[in-house]
Amino acid sequence: APIRATKVLAAGKTGTSSRTSDVWFVGYTSRWMTTAWIGDDTYQRQLGFKDASFMLSVPMWARYMYEVARDQPLKDIPWAVPPGVKASDTGGPLKKGYPPPPPPGFDLDGKPIALPTTFHGQPIQKGQAPTDLVRPKDVRVQSAAPETPTSAVPKTSR
Repeated sequence: APIRATKVLAAGKTGTSSRTSDVWFVGYTSRWMTTAWIGDDTYQRQLGFKDASFMLSVPMWARYMYEVARDQPLKDIPWAVPPGVKASDTGGPLKKGYPPPPPPGFDLDGKPIALPTTFHGQPIQKGQAPTDLVRPKDVRVQSAAPETPTSAVPKTSR
């Protein structure tokens, strides 16, 4: 619904980790593709117990893409099913004989993933950003919903 509200021709895929420590949405138009992600990559803090990607990252992606693509000449996305994919294919469970994915923080061999200890040759100290890290730009995106004209807002008396 948030993407449809923007009237931007787009599609994508959501994802929510099983412990709700992160949610994401990868979306695209005929010209642009980008990802919206919210979470804690150290798995120390969880989002809300019932939070899901469609509630958090999809609206964020929709507001961003609305600002980026609303005035761009977008082509219709070809919605054809790729050859060899059955019309009834919904993804489904893993095929028998394939191992399940590793838990968060572990590699495919079951070993814990070690966090990096250096960044561009400088040691990483807990709680401090590296000195040569480029500060992220502040991007402020307003709601993608159309604004109500001021003439339509009822005036209140004091």
